Parts: sequence; structure tokens; C-alpha cells
Amino acid sequence: MNRDQMLEGIMRSAGISKANVGRFYVGLVELARKQLQSQGEFVLPGLGVLRVRTRKATTGRNPVSYTHLTL
Repeated sequence: MNRDQMLEGIMRSAGISKANVGRFYVGLVELARKQLQSQGEFVLPGLGVLRVRTRKATTGRNPVSYTHLTL
């Protein structure tokens, strides 16, 4: 499901204009981004939790030059 399909589904089920749903979505994304930057966690009640994680680096290889890279 892409962004437009999600907005369309919310619009139909809630009976709200697409413009209002779009503004809500933009606000929610901005709120989540700020909360993740400051707290490292964003809770969507009844849906789930988004958390920032750091993982150790892995190594890869450039298929053209065969040099090793840290990803």
C-alpha cells in the first residue's frame, strides 16, 4: 500500500476530505520524526511502537571493483 492508497482508505472510512487527511498525515509524520529524534521511541496507541536502533556495521563488496566496503 502506498501513501495515496492509505490516504484514500482513511478518507473513505472516516468521511473526511482528502486534504484534511493529507494534513493529518503530514503532521503525524512530523510528530513521529521529532519524537524519534528526541526520545528514540514513538508510540502509536493501539497500533505499535517505532524505535530507533543502531546495528553494528556489516561488510559488503563492490561487484565491479571487488573492493570491500563497510555498510
